[in-house]
Amino acid sequence: MFRKKKWLVVAFTGIGLFLFFHAKATFFVKNTIDFKLKPFMFITNQITNMGKRQQLFELAASQSGYFTAKQAVQVGFSRRMHTYYKQNCLWLEINRGLFRLVQFPHSSNEDYVRLSLWSRNRADEPQAVFSHDSALAIHELSDVMPAQFHITVPLGFRKTIPKGCVFYKDAISPDEKELREGFFVTTPLRTIVDSAESHLSIDYLEQAIQEACDKGMIQLIDILSAEMSTKARAKIMMIVKNMRARNGYGK
Repeated sequence: MFRKKKWLVVAFTGIGLFLFFHAKATFFVKNTIDFKLKPFMFITNQITNMGKRQQLFELAASQSGYFTAKQAVQVGFSRRMHTYYKQNCLWLEINRGLFRLVQFPHSSNEDYVRLSLWSRNRADEPQAVFSHDSALAIHELSDVMPAQFHITVPLGFRKTIPKGCVFYKDAISPDEKELREGFFVTTPLRTIVDSAESHLSIDYLEQAIQEACDKGMIQLIDILSAEMSTKARAKIMMIVKNMRARNGYGK
């Protein structure tokens, strides 16, 4: 009986020692591997972060320095990281879900981009299309210098109109708008038709049509073939008659 107990003590002692040294060895190997891998993991993380920052910069550069929260997430910046970049003055929050790179230089078109991104829907798609007087200014047609931004949005658009903006609710087909650097604007033809439908003076409208034709943006036949109200068509016909009488345009 004594020998049996002694044997059990020896056996359990051996098992205990084995487990102790196995745990020590495992701990040593794990820490050694972690210590050796840490520099490589740090470099890998740095490369990943550089890649994300570069992607975000390229995206923001195409939008005058602006980007949305969803766009930041898409290139790898999780939402919990957004607070860090705001607090460290790297991102400027313009309004909810809209940011700007603090160090990015300002441009003459950034207000168009800002309003375009502000108008985005739940799918993060901009809804605003610059039209009427703003589109005339963007296309450099006539001497119109709008004091407000003229924007056309879909019929179901419900956001509150910002100060300094004039909104029109109407449908604009894909072939009636052009993509600029970070925003949409109506085509020259749609712009002329919208202007004829608006309260723009006959003089400015005629100047816009003349310059659009001179620059090769449109032809008179395009305007005459476009759909518009009877009132707008009357304006167009009077202008076309004046242009033909003045310089024989369209003969």
